Amino acid sequence: MRRALLALGCLALATAVRADHVDPWGLPSGSAALRLATQDSIQTNGLVQGMDFAAGQVDSLSGYLDLVMAGLADLVYVELEAGETEHWLRAPEDPGTLFDRVLIADLGERGIDTVADMLDELGAPVALERFAIAAPGHSYALLQVQAGAAIETTAVKIEVTALADSLVSFDWAWQPNGTRTFIPTASEPTSFGAVKARY
Repeated sequence: MRRALLALGCLALATAVRADHVDPWGLPSGSAALRLATQDSIQTNGLVQGMDFAAGQVDSLSGYLDLVMAGLADLVYVELEAGETEHWLRAPEDPGTLFDRVLIADLGERGIDTVADMLDELGAPVALERFAIAAPGHSYALLQVQAGAAIETTAVKIEVTALADSLVSFDWAWQPNGTRTFIPTASEPTSFGAVKARY
């Protein structure tokens, strides 16, 4: 009897744990959660978490400035004013200037797997902002700034799956090839005449 109860308890625990999101197109993907960076934690060098999509992990550093200067985190979950009820998704500030960066867009209430690119309904690039209100069921597009020999941006898509007072949970997929599409794209056919004209 005791074993049966233990087995049932383990089964309930296993079903309560949510599996990582798997992108249907094979992009690097997963699920994660970030704790809220309060104004108090930002200003007093308290613990702040940031998501590094290239590494596929949440980084916890000693303070917000440390996280910014490390230049690895792509997403943080913050309150912009102390005690406010709405909380925000944003990219950490630019480590070179400490200015906010315009890198995120709220795509509205839709599933992450329906997000094929970073274009709006009219086919124009989505308007990026400095902040986006975290809302359950909403998907977001984010540019990840990767510093290297040459600075480049790569595209990330996110869907908020759960929201608590101090925690946001989300699914994500990352397109590492430099394009802003999240599905395989065929190469454009190029005629031999076009190649000769180019070179």
